Amino acid sequence: MAAEQIQRKTLPLPGGEMSYLERPGPGVALVFLHANGFNGQTYRHIYDLLSPDIHLIAPDMRGHGQSTLPAQPEQLTSWNQYRDDMMAFVDGLAVTRNRPLVMAGHSMGGTTSVMVAHDRPGRVAHLFLMDPVVYPNPNLLVRLFIVPFFVPSKLAEGAKRRRSHYPDRDTVFKSYQGRGAFVSWPDNMLRDYIDGGTLPNADGTFRLACAPAWEAANFSLSFNDVWNDFAHVVSPVTLFHATEKGATCPPARAKMLQRQKPDMKRVQMDGASYFLPMEHPDRMAQEINRICGALRSQVLTAAK
Repeated sequence: MAAEQIQRKTLPLPGGEMSYLERPGPGVALVFLHANGFNGQTYRHIYDLLSPDIHLIAPDMRGHGQSTLPAQPEQLTSWNQYRDDMMAFVDGLAVTRNRPLVMAGHSMGGTTSVMVAHDRPGRVAHLFLMDPVVYPNPNLLVRLFIVPFFVPSKLAEGAKRRRSHYPDRDTVFKSYQGRGAFVSWPDNMLRDYIDGGTLPNADGTFRLACAPAWEAANFSLSFNDVWNDFAHVVSPVTLFHATEKGATCPPARAKMLQRQKPDMKRVQMDGASYFLPMEHPDRMAQEINRICGALRSQVLTAAK
């Protein structure tokens, strides 16, 4: 069966619209959430490797990509905003109401998926987490009041200094290719990231869709209560985590999460960095296909 073409659509939410990519399919509904600073289109290569019966939905979260929801850094107080946005988004899509829903997320997208599954118990059939943001200590007081003061947010400071305007998209590509954070990215995924994450200006130039100040605000507010939410999630969980410097769920924390959920499938991607979806897109797609394939019988039962 040939896969349908991916189309860009929008869903009205309070204050604006959430833009998303959708590829229809008769099977499981898959909502794929991107990392901070990225966009839904970034992972296009993974989508192309998915089984054609999966109904793919890849939104641009608030302040990212082509979504037009208000994104004022000074008004962002926690990642709960993303949780609330995604619950409203999922509730607003008819396709997620009558078939199993799998939520997949990279980094901030993974953490957001956990928060949604926690607040919608029984709604999410499976969580697939790719190096979600998990901070070191599960003790709430330590994480909220001590860690933020002693762990300087180098990522936030770096985001604030990011160049935001370019004459064209080719210049963005040449500026990023093989450099800095993008050194391990394949060219096709870098192109997709740029195409989905830049917007035209009136004068024909381009700007980053995720403003540096918004990206920085997200980094500064990444000390979330994911430990508590994760412990109370009833959905089955699959966790892929990185081992290299920059990993947001390194082995020690991944093992702590597994102690909370002994039945969780945990896969340590040795040698992978925080960008493991870019470094191992085939493996990510293979796992999503496995998860969705196992839920296929539930789709057939619901259709009767």
